Amino acid sequence: MKLGAHPLQQLRPVRPETGQGPVVSQAASARHTHAKAIDSLSLQPAALDQVKDCRAAWQRSLLARVADTDLSPAVEELFAHHLSTDFYGVRTDGMRRLEIEGPGGKLDVQLAPNRNKVPLAEIKDGENKECALCRPPFQEERGLSWRDYNVWPNAFPYVPTESRHVVITAARHVGQRFTPQLLGDMIDYQRHAGESTPVTMHYNGVAGNSQFHLHWQATRETLPLQRLLDRGELPTELLHSGDGGRVDSYDHGFFTGLLVRGDKGYVSRWATILIDQIDRDPLTRGAYNLLLLHPRDGQARLAIIPRRADDLKPPVGDFGKVGLGAFSLGGTIVVPRDQLPETFAEDLTAAAARTVVRPHELSWLTRVTRQPSNPMLLARTAQLATATTDDP
Repeated sequence: MKLGAHPLQQLRPVRPETGQGPVVSQAASARHTHAKAIDSLSLQPAALDQVKDCRAAWQRSLLARVADTDLSPAVEELFAHHLSTDFYGVRTDGMRRLEIEGPGGKLDVQLAPNRNKVPLAEIKDGENKECALCRPPFQEERGLSWRDYNVWPNAFPYVPTESRHVVITAARHVGQRFTPQLLGDMIDYQRHAGESTPVTMHYNGVAGNSQFHLHWQATRETLPLQRLLDRGELPTELLHSGDGGRVDSYDHGFFTGLLVRGDKGYVSRWATILIDQIDRDPLTRGAYNLLLLHPRDGQARLAIIPRRADDLKPPVGDFGKVGLGAFSLGGTIVVPRDQLPETFAEDLTAAAARTVVRPHELSWLTRVTRQPSNPMLLARTAQLATATTDDP
């Protein structure tokens, strides 16, 4: 749940001042010298080869390059480092979890009162303009270099630090997008980073997000959507099954979307087919959210939530217009307050109903999911579908 501009738009943190004129103390001078040293660190990984000691690498670079097999312990080291330096300050203070009754199942509410105190940065014009996901906004911040991505701790996390909220950004400055290779990489990230504790991942694209730079997010949360699925309490309708997986729809109270389950190849292939249609559908026009729920029985589980392009920020009571994202539509709503309005559950439910496109509204869904299971025939059918005109 996003109110106003995204906090990571800032380029440098605003630090509390005394209110008096500038006084340069020895401590301030030392901090300034340290800041200059930090600013000189490169975004190029400390070594071309993967490293085992991330903290040593962070002395020479903002990034420590890690291999797949070291990803899980490296994320732990990432958080141990930032917690030891009091990186989060008061930004996670006062967080608490509530449960509310929603249609079709209970919803989680994460109160995060200090997320509404985030100072916004001045974005400078011309050559000084800098993307906050290209270089971290805080001088103390360190990250991991993994494949073609950089992994940073979310400086303004939705959830407590034990949930390990990270942002996985493209190493190059490219816009939000979907490709089957990218999804395959995120499935791999989920598997390797979740070796000790399962990881949930989400992507907002243009729906519930304000950052142009391509990024996914990962936490150790178990969303209410997954809990309903795991308990068999979320009705689903089979749309397609074949070698490697299946596609279902679900539409039950607060929760609605498409669910693709299977091996990485099946999930990537069918996500590509479905998202291609969402990109071209006049109702959605490329607006959707993605959730990689915890794998089960060795299968990836991808929830695709189509969004109404003309209503991406529905009103939520006295909050005004709110950009609901994947995390919220998975059933965990982050609220930058220390308490909830009395009508919050009703207001949230009404807002979600306005912004999602339910499976029965997708005129192409039945036609597309009747495609054959054989991969060669599937590829040929996908080519023919792309060449034809959309259903009215």
